Amino acid sequence: MTQFSPTNQLANDPTNKAVATLTDNTTGLTYNFPYNVNSAQWTYQLNTNSTSTIGGRVTQLLSVRANTLSIQGEAGTRQNLLTLFTNFKTMQDNQNTFKTSMTLNIPSQGGQSAYVNSNVWLEVMQMGWGVDTVQYPYNMYFEIDNDLNYSPSLSSSLINDALNRINNGIGFNADYLGFTSQTVNFTY
Repeated sequence: MTQFSPTNQLANDPTNKAVATLTDNTTGLTYNFPYNVNSAQWTYQLNTNSTSTIGGRVTQLLSVRANTLSIQGEAGTRQNLLTLFTNFKTMQDNQNTFKTSMTLNIPSQGGQSAYVNSNVWLEVMQMGWGVDTVQYPYNMYFEIDNDLNYSPSLSSSLINDALNRINNGIGFNADYLGFTSQTVNFTY
């Protein structure tokens, strides 16, 4: 990760590839990843309330809490990987000293908007290499700072996914009530 400022420089320059950044909110320094990450996955928890009614079961979505975010990428060289780890460790030390979360920004392709833009608590960075390593892969794990005001794209994604899941499991179900047009027999 190399230091760079301002943080929107990559999004405004179409000749540069957009890369993920981590901002140390204690010092204000922003560090670039060597390349944009390959994948980002997060877990979340739904806070729901379900009530049985005469028409079926009603589930109310009360809130969504994002939990762990994991990213996987490749540094390209051993030096890039070691620099990435050094910067991760420095920010983790600052986070522990000042009890302040860091800002992770993973741009979408084309740099138009952020795929992930969230305050996170740095947890673990896994890395390794051998004689046959040419990509120098790494995994990073973060705990998402659940003040989702800082991450409208993440909270929107979580809410949309939760609503779609609830929508697929809620509604009139003929099997529960026994009302279907196929089992009705009218005799005149």
